[in-house]
Amino acid sequence: MLGERLRDTLSNDLGFEADRARELPLSKASEEISIYWEKKKFPEISPESCKALAKASMLAGVAGLQKTENTIQKVCLELSANQDIQEVARDISALAKKHQATLNLSRHRTTCVNAHLNILDPDKTLARIYSTFVSAPELKKFKERSSLLLKASVSSETDLNVWITQVHKLLEDISAAAQGNSQIDDESDELDLDRSKGIISSKALPTYLSQWKMFVREKIGPLFGIVLTDDDCSPLVQKLKELEKENNRSWTTIVNDITEIRTSTSFQKRLNSQTRTVSPARDLISETIPLKGKICTIQRSLNDFDQQLVNQFIKSMKAQLFIYSGTGIFTASLRLGNGMITAELPNATKSDIGKIEDYLNCLV
Repeated sequence: MLGERLRDTLSNDLGFEADRARELPLSKASEEISIYWEKKKFPEISPESCKALAKASMLAGVAGLQKTENTIQKVCLELSANQDIQEVARDISALAKKHQATLNLSRHRTTCVNAHLNILDPDKTLARIYSTFVSAPELKKFKERSSLLLKASVSSETDLNVWITQVHKLLEDISAAAQGNSQIDDESDELDLDRSKGIISSKALPTYLSQWKMFVREKIGPLFGIVLTDDDCSPLVQKLKELEKENNRSWTTIVNDITEIRTSTSFQKRLNSQTRTVSPARDLISETIPLKGKICTIQRSLNDFDQQLVNQFIKSMKAQLFIYSGTGIFTASLRLGNGMITAELPNATKSDIGKIEDYLNCLV
């Protein structure tokens, strides 16, 4: 089997697995939210509304809680008028936490494996990602090594292990060259640099290798007689099998799990980050989000909050940052029709603006 065929097979398998890891947890969470809703004797909602709540609750952090609250208000106006929306949103987020863990495992694995598959596309993906960060002679050498890996013949377990190692060595060398040629902004740390530019830090590379090796051996190994045990496979594999087989949790189990998760330290920390007040007169929500030791205060309209408003606000923020001195309070505000957003934070940086953008997009 040639390296090119290995790459294509692995790419297809990764896409299939990622789809399963999205759909199975979402389906289970939606069904269990339906059970929760019925047992709480809330006004009836459609299966589509339960799925919308499941999607919202799968988002991580404070943004997930806010998105869940917003979705509750959209799918059930009667509930919005008579119940504590925050409490219901927290219950649903706790209920979905088990399924969110499966989704997070998949995202992590997909990121690690994709980083290797990207460099096995020398003329397109490799060049697109790294041409800005390595010199032309370096890029040419990396593309030649990638092409050789695609032409390599793999016919045994030994060949496969060598190929796995050589692909990772290429990723390691590209990442080192890209990082060496990049200048770290004084306002950013190494992690921000890696995340924003797609460059993998040397500290993260061992994890990438572990995930890559495990994935290739799972998907390709059996073709060469490799026998795998559960310990040889990612925990994600077992979790997906369980989701396919098991029934929904009982109401008693759901209640116990919600109570256990809501009293956990990690969940309490998440709640403590969610400071929120509502002004009924103007239908505004005020939220605070932590950003690297400083607090950003966001005020936004509850209704008429959509993607168009967020996009225009982000453009306005970036334009104002261009003329901002870099010290003191940074304030950006935009009104579009009946929708409005205001953000205020001290000593704003480009990195902060990116995080605010991600946060607002999660709430749409």
